[in-house]
Amino acid sequence: MKDPSSEVKGMVEQDFKWFTEPITKIAEFLSDYQAKVFSNLTEALVQYQQKIAEEFSKIAQTFARTMAFLDSTKFKDFEYNWLIFLPIDGIVQLYKLHEAGKDEEVKELLVVWSKDRTYLDEFAQKMKNSNLFSPRIGLIQDAIDAHLTGKYSLSVPAFLAQIEGILWDYAEQEGIATGTIITKKDGTTREAHSAAPLVKDTGIQDSYSFFFV
Repeated sequence: MKDPSSEVKGMVEQDFKWFTEPITKIAEFLSDYQAKVFSNLTEALVQYQQKIAEEFSKIAQTFARTMAFLDSTKFKDFEYNWLIFLPIDGIVQLYKLHEAGKDEEVKELLVVWSKDRTYLDEFAQKMKNSNLFSPRIGLIQDAIDAHLTGKYSLSVPAFLAQIEGILWDYAEQEGIATGTIITKKDGTTREAHSAAPLVKDTGIQDSYSFFFV
C-alpha cells in the first residue's frame, strides 16, 4: 500500500513549484550573501586592528625618540630647554635653529608664539583650571592683555609679581613659609625670604619644574 502522504507531498511540490523554487533560490542567495558579508566584515576588522597596532607602534616609537631627545646632554645644554610645555615639534624646531647657530631666530620665533591669541587663550584656560593659578587669573589676564598691546612696562612687572606669589603659594602648601629655615642642596641652611632660593637651591626645584614651567 502506497503512503498517501508521499503522493500528497509530490502533488503539492509540483503544484507550488512556481512558488517554492524562487523562495529556495532567495534563501540560498541570502545565505550566500550573509556568509560573504560576515567574511568581508571579519577581514575588515582584522585589517583595522592591524592598522591600529601599526599606528600605536609609530606613536610609541615617536614617544621613545622624543624622550631620548629631551634627555640628551645636547638638549639639556640648550638655553631654552625649559620650554617643555610647547608641542614637541615646536621644541625640535627651536633646537634645530639653535644647532644651526640661529639663536636670534629662536628669540624671534618665541616672540611670535607669545603673541598668538589662540595659544594665550589656551594658556589662560589651563590656569583657570588650576587651584593655585585660578585665584590670580584676573590679574594674569590683565597682564596678558597688556602684553598683547605691547605695554610691557605693565605686563612684565605684573607677571613677575604673580610668579613670585604663585611660587610662594605652592611652597606654603609644602610647609615652607616666609622665614622658614631651608636646607640647600649643598647642605647649608638659610632663611627663605624670596622664591629664588627655593627654586635654585632646594629639592623643591624639581616640583617647580614639573608643575609650573
